[in-house]
Amino acid sequence: MKVEVNQEITQETEISIDIAQVLAANQTLLKNMARKIDSLESKMTFMEKSLIEYSQKAASEQKLLSVINSPSKRIIEPWKPKKKLSSKRNELSFFDKFFRPWLMRN
Repeated sequence: MKVEVNQEITQETEISIDIAQVLAANQTLLKNMARKIDSLESKMTFMEKSLIEYSQKAASEQKLLSVINSPSKRIIEPWKPKKKLSSKRNELSFFDKFFRPWLMRN
C-alpha cells in the first residue's frame, strides 16, 4: 500500500511539475511576444512619422518646382494721370485752380 501511495504522489508531483514548466514556458513566450509587439509598434510609429515628413517635403518641393516653372507674372504699374490733364492744369490760372476746380476735371 505504501508503494502505491508513493507512486501516486510521485505521479502527481511529476504532473504538477510538468504543468508548472508549461506555465513558465508560456509566460516567457508571452513576454517575448509582448516585447516583439512593442518593438514593432515603435518601428511602425517611426515609419509613420518618416512617411509624413517625406510627404510634406515632397509637397513643398512640388510647390517650389511649380513656382519655378510657372510663367512670370505681369508687373502692374500704379495709376498715373494722363499728360493732357497736367498740361491743362498748367494753362489754368491760379484763380481757376483754386475757386473753380471743376474745370480741372475735364
